[in-house]
Amino acid sequence: MIYVSGLVVFLLALTAEAQEVDPAQNWMYDLLSTNDNYEVRQYNPATWVSTNSSMFGDFDDSVQKLMEYFNGANADGTTFDMVSPLIMTIPDNSSLESEIMWSFLLPSLFSQPPAPHDDSLFLTDTTSMTVLALSSMFNNNNKFDIEKMISDDFALQSIVDSVGAFETQEFYAAFFNPLTSSQGANELWFLAPMNPFGLP
Repeated sequence: MIYVSGLVVFLLALTAEAQEVDPAQNWMYDLLSTNDNYEVRQYNPATWVSTNSSMFGDFDDSVQKLMEYFNGANADGTTFDMVSPLIMTIPDNSSLESEIMWSFLLPSLFSQPPAPHDDSLFLTDTTSMTVLALSSMFNNNNKFDIEKMISDDFALQSIVDSVGAFETQEFYAAFFNPLTSSQGANELWFLAPMNPFGLP
């Protein structure tokens, strides 16, 4: 049985052909395999600007801090377009006191991204990762419906077992079209290696 022990929310524009470029943010990936239920993708290393908040902290405040970094609140005073994805990371064994991490992907044009002015922001590097992506849907409140995704009807465990090589003690939630309310599709992700964002 699969237990919820980690969660990441990705907001990104996605295409689905081999060695594609996600058009909104130029994050390269290889499509390794696909069928009606899932895709297996290989994503390249990436750099993110991140901030932490409490489990039920203000989403808008966290995103606003990250947006200000893109609008010039950094050591170089550089402004550049925001890109997808935005990631929300929840650690294992999360509780009301736990911190979650919000991260926006940085453009690949930076070999050394400028340091943030805000002390609550920091830069994060992720290694390459293999992603098992399973499709899902928004619920009626435009929130990610975890219970639906792990229901018996979704046959999640059998899909993961059929692919193999992915950690099932952590999984990650993904949805598309950042900062829009109801467009796009959701995905559930399993990763190899587990915990690419370096959670404690």
